[in-house]
Amino acid sequence: MNGLVVFAGLLAFVAFGAFCYFTGMAAGWQDAMEQSQGGQP
Repeated sequence: MNGLVVFAGLLAFVAFGAFCYFTGMAAGWQDAMEQSQGGQP
């Protein structure tokens, strides 16, 4: 039973991370971060 809970938690964590990663890519988050680090407005 405990193993099932751990597996479900891990699966939810991975799914959440993938969702945030792809959502950030679609929004151009990485490009915005690079511009802010480069000092461009």
